Amino acid sequence: MRTPLTEVSVQSDPSLFDEFVAVMSMLGFQGFWEDGSNLRGYVASHEWSPERERSLRSMLDGIRRAHGVDPPSVTHAPVPEKDWNEAWEASLTPITIGERIVVTPSWHRSIAEREHRGAIIITIDPKMSFGTGYHETTRLMVTLLQKYMRAGISVLDVGTGTGILAIVSAKLGASEALGIDIDAWAVENARENVGVNVVGDIVSIRPGDISSVPKRSFGIVAANIQRSVIEPDLPSLIERTAPDGVLLLSGLLPADRTPLLDALSAAKVSVREELQENEWLAFAATPPLA
Repeated sequence: MRTPLTEVSVQSDPSLFDEFVAVMSMLGFQGFWEDGSNLRGYVASHEWSPERERSLRSMLDGIRRAHGVDPPSVTHAPVPEKDWNEAWEASLTPITIGERIVVTPSWHRSIAEREHRGAIIITIDPKMSFGTGYHETTRLMVTLLQKYMRAGISVLDVGTGTGILAIVSAKLGASEALGIDIDAWAVENARENVGVNVVGDIVSIRPGDISSVPKRSFGIVAANIQRSVIEPDLPSLIERTAPDGVLLLSGLLPADRTPLLDALSAAKVSVREELQENEWLAFAATPPLA
């Protein structure tokens, strides 16, 4: 059964949209697109409530007051699946990440191949799952994958969404990539994208959280999810990262930085690199020696 969505439209000064996306992401929103002075975000309908709307309005009002602009207009409505797909198709075009990766929806693949000869083309049709290449955290994680991937290693992608990180890993030379997600719709979407990119011999997608993954080592473990999930799962993420492997983490905002670094330090994990794009952070870390 596919997850019903609610579209929330915030009409305001577009210069504030990056900050709006940051707070909306913390409230469970998983897809965004800009329509002039409207920022449209999508959240599972069962997660949208009067309490969450009040929280959103309060957070947005704090941002706009800090910038001295007029209060934003906030409206919401349920989204038929057809409308969701049309919205994405209207907003997604090929995007380059780093030196080698171009992410494109299927309806623009021929354009991407023509204009980016020699690049690794990744086809992602997002539907209702997170991970298109248009969100900062996805771009940060793909950038880190391009740096730390070594041919022949295995990859675990926790909270796989569209499957993009697992698919990118396969295209970069992984011998095996496992993507997991607790959302049944994401699992379905990711499997479709694996098929479109013809990496089914390398990438497998399964439902479940980190506890569903056998206790074995992966050369790279990637988790592009919020800190509230990363921190309690950190021991399991570390346990599944090979001693000479790399743990990649994102889905993090500046307010998450100190608590996460403290948690990594307490677990004796060494941070190798920190990246930031707009309001979003990503880390590459090395697990403690056994």
